[in-house]
Amino acid sequence: MASSKRVASTVKITGGALLAALTSSACVPDPVTVEPDTSRPLSSALSLDVRIASHRAPQDLAPISGGTLLVTRGDVAVVSDPDRDRIVLVDLATRRIQGSMEVPGGQPGRATEDADGRVHVVLRGSGEIVSFDPLHLDGAERHAVCQSPRGIAFDAELGALQVACRDGILVTLDTSGNVTQRVTLDADDLRDVAATPSGLVVSRFRAAELVGLDRSGARNNTARPISQVEGTDVDGNPIEFQPNVAWRMALRGNVLAVAHQRATDREIELSQPDAYGGGGGGGGGFVGEGDFVGTPRFAGSSCGGIVRSSVSFFDAETLAPLATQPVGATLPVDVAIAPDGERFAVIAAGEQGLQQSVFEGWRSSPTDPCFGGLTGSSIPGPIAVAYSSRSQLVVQQRDPAILYVDGQAVALGGEERFDAGHAIFHGNAGLGLACASCHPEGGDDGHVWSFAGFGSLRTPALHGGIIETAPFHWNGDLPSVGALMNEVFERRMGGPSMDARQEASLSRWVDELPSSHGREGVDTASADRGARLFWGEAQCGNCHVGSQYTNNETMDVGTGAAFQVPSLIGVSFRLPVMHDGCADTLRARFEPGCGGGDEHGQTSQLTGSQIDDLVAYLETM
Repeated sequence: MASSKRVASTVKITGGALLAALTSSACVPDPVTVEPDTSRPLSSALSLDVRIASHRAPQDLAPISGGTLLVTRGDVAVVSDPDRDRIVLVDLATRRIQGSMEVPGGQPGRATEDADGRVHVVLRGSGEIVSFDPLHLDGAERHAVCQSPRGIAFDAELGALQVACRDGILVTLDTSGNVTQRVTLDADDLRDVAATPSGLVVSRFRAAELVGLDRSGARNNTARPISQVEGTDVDGNPIEFQPNVAWRMALRGNVLAVAHQRATDREIELSQPDAYGGGGGGGGGFVGEGDFVGTPRFAGSSCGGIVRSSVSFFDAETLAPLATQPVGATLPVDVAIAPDGERFAVIAAGEQGLQQSVFEGWRSSPTDPCFGGLTGSSIPGPIAVAYSSRSQLVVQQRDPAILYVDGQAVALGGEERFDAGHAIFHGNAGLGLACASCHPEGGDDGHVWSFAGFGSLRTPALHGGIIETAPFHWNGDLPSVGALMNEVFERRMGGPSMDARQEASLSRWVDELPSSHGREGVDTASADRGARLFWGEAQCGNCHVGSQYTNNETMDVGTGAAFQVPSLIGVSFRLPVMHDGCADTLRARFEPGCGGGDEHGQTSQLTGSQIDDLVAYLETM
């Protein structure tokens, strides 16, 4: 049975004059409707944000994850606010706050409603869910689930809750919060979960994969968004973009919508400025349909970058693909389907107001390779989207905390929560890319890129304490955060120049990202044996030392060139591993042809069971 605790002492019901003040829209700007303009590059909104230049005191802000908004059957918006550890309820009919609840340490995220109208919200920060009646918040209870809960859904067939955990664990609970089943799936990096009449569908975050399950947790089918060819390079070769980073999966009827990114498989020429702005050949190296060769039509939007945004639709029962819509904006962190099952909305958290950030469209084949015929409006920093039963479009803005209901603003109150490092990390730098495009939620996208002159290199992982591991990049050529910003953010991504204090803000925010330490369910005895091997016979600890398990050296370990010794913190959460991503599993790192043999530790003499022990120890890091 899961442990639970009442949170009545942290509940704050708003009312009276306070409620009237919070819901007043007199000081809140309405969103502005704008038309798409792909004829010219866009400047980075980051260079115009006076808050970034003001050097305000840093805040402890979670990475943007999307999916923090639920609209109940009674048209009450349940707004998760992870930055302020609270949940706010808004009556959409009156556009007034119905109540609010603090959840200390909770970092609330995804939510679902059960058959009795109770709401259940995932608390990512504490490994719990909080369950409550929207009309009686003082009876809210918190229940332990797993160390890394992500998605949640009400399973009407079982009358139970299904919680997807990052480690690959699927937890079933009754609506009172008691755990009835825990299944470890043969897939991890779980994100969202949806319940259909015949089973469940879970999404995998970085792989952008959908996995169909029966209710015992057995896999029955899988699907991914299709790869797409968008234009050609200057030599006339097609540029293909592979799906990755499924930020959000949403279910309506028998249709699943997935907001995701796509990354180019073309070689990237780093000698050019704005190298990340084209399909692989720099800002002027991409040719869109109908354009002249060399014309950088899309160089100033996310349609022209090496990472692009899309929404893909699937049949929820068969996972057969239905349609795909490109989205010309940065960080498609959330998507919702309207009650009619055809219209949909997607928001782009990386856009700060210079470009569209909220899009609506229809599930149809797009003709425009960039925007797909979507209509856009501008809301600064949106983080979640939903529809009411009356097809009202509901959008959550992070800071200041505002809920937009069909364009009308409802102020949610709460102190300002702005951090320059957080804003720089998530903002469109200028070529349709944010740091978070390749480092979603402060981690990595798992993608292996092809760089001219360097070969295949996977996205390096970010995590808590990363500043200690300088110099940066696989070849260790960037000695400091300043050098990293100059080369990657400014030169390759087209970002504005940042001063020393802004660089320090980004450095501090990234460095304080929480690390993912160890998986649940690792065999303790096996891991103990693996630890003795790691620090002894296998000689792994010769290089992987200290609090970050790295000596920060650039070394040739038999893999073809000298590369930075990476930190091993959270290594099991960032597959594939090795500089070129040759190991899809931790065990594969020890196979011939990938890990460098005995120049990379001393492991050739180890038996299969000893390798298993070594892997178990790595999974605890």
